[in-house]
Amino acid sequence: GELVMEGSDASGIGLLDVGARAWDASAARLVDAELLDKLPPLIGPGEWCGRLHPSAAEALGLPCGVPVSAGGGDNAMSALGCGCTTVGRVAVSLGTSGTVFGKAPAAARDPSGTVCSLLDSTGGGLPLVCTLNCASVPEEVRAGYGLGRDEISSLAAAEPAGCDGVSFVPFLAGERTPNWPHASGALVGLRAGHLARPGLLYRAALEGATFALRAAAMPSLPPPSVHHVCSSR
Repeated sequence: GELVMEGSDASGIGLLDVGARAWDASAARLVDAELLDKLPPLIGPGEWCGRLHPSAAEALGLPCGVPVSAGGGDNAMSALGCGCTTVGRVAVSLGTSGTVFGKAPAAARDPSGTVCSLLDSTGGGLPLVCTLNCASVPEEVRAGYGLGRDEISSLAAAEPAGCDGVSFVPFLAGERTPNWPHASGALVGLRAGHLARPGLLYRAALEGATFALRAAAMPSLPPPSVHHVCSSR
């Protein structure tokens, strides 16, 4: 095999000219004068990086000589798994952080840095928006009350949308979208009895994280351009 890299992974390290799909020599020199010579060759999404070595084939129980692809970045692989290989199909991934991404004809060019200029694994672009605070926010509430996920989810389902006016600002880890690294979380609108309702606060955390991701994504993904949304967690 050979040490190579493909576009989706390479576009995530800040050293790729995503338009030319080539290493950006000027960006590499900002890090180290010799870095460019140490970067691996780039291959296209349909190219192989080698064939399966006999020892690896034996260990994996696969035929010797099976073509090996260069793989891809985590979000690019997630996009493939969600079927986001056509423009207009968007994936929403809800984990510790929240991400929204979808295929585009080319990488995004966003001077504000809100939309990541990633490439996908099919030869197109993969505009991506990410928030730092997603599933970790309601998890803070659950852990604070010492309840199981099924129990607190049932309590939250019984609470009204809008949470009786309670709003959970979810920036517990600061935030990257918007770029507010020193931001903090807040509970707003509390009244007597609210703290005795763990389901209410759990739902408020869910709503806060959801609306934060929506606020980050909507300017970049206007509704007319989206015809199908896939979710993963």
